[in-house]
Amino acid sequence: MPKPQNIRELRDCLLGAFERLETDPRAIETVAHQVKAAAVVVASLKCELEYASMRKDDAYIPFLHYAERDSKTIEHPTEKGHRLLKQIHNEIDPNLPPSEI
Repeated sequence: MPKPQNIRELRDCLLGAFERLETDPRAIETVAHQVKAAAVVVASLKCELEYASMRKDDAYIPFLHYAERDSKTIEHPTEKGHRLLKQIHNEIDPNLPPSEI
C-alpha cells in the first residue's frame, strides 16, 4: 500500500482499512496499527498548526493541501494557522469541542 501523500489520501486509506475489517476480521491488528500511525500524523499536524498560530505565522503545510481527482485545486485557508486547525478539526469530527482533539 503506498503511503498517503495528503490528508484526503490518509482519510481514504483509513476508510479502506475499516472496510477490510468487514471482509476479514483477522486484519484487526493491521488496522489498529494504521489508525495509531494516522493519529500520530494528525497530532503532529495539529502541533504544527498550533505553533504557527501562536507565532501568528502563516502555516503552509503541503500535506494539508491537495488536488481533487479532476485536478481542480481545492482552496484551503492559509492566512493563519488557526484557520487550518479549525478545518482539520472539522474533518476529524465536527462534533468534538476543539480542546478534545
